[in-house]
Amino acid sequence: MPKPGHPLREIPEFTPEVLARLRDEFSVTTAEELVGLWRTVPGPLASFLGPERAERLAMLARKALSGDDFDSLVRAEKSTYPFQTGHDAPPSGKQTF
Repeated sequence: MPKPGHPLREIPEFTPEVLARLRDEFSVTTAEELVGLWRTVPGPLASFLGPERAERLAMLARKALSGDDFDSLVRAEKSTYPFQTGHDAPPSGKQTF
């Protein structure tokens, strides 16, 4: 089943080699995933692709996103509990379920 989002394969500048490397090394196949990775932990991506190439590809992926899609990524980054599964955050301290 395909992931929701904007497939990187639909962005002409992403070569089959780059697509395969991103998929195999980072499990990244959508523009949302690439932009999220670049915004939160750019180091591994920059080390893997080279800093300039990683930034250029992240910017191309960003252009594929609508304003609302990008805004939802920014909101998720600001969340104190980013694992938005529809469930409450795990208990802390002496709390139990």
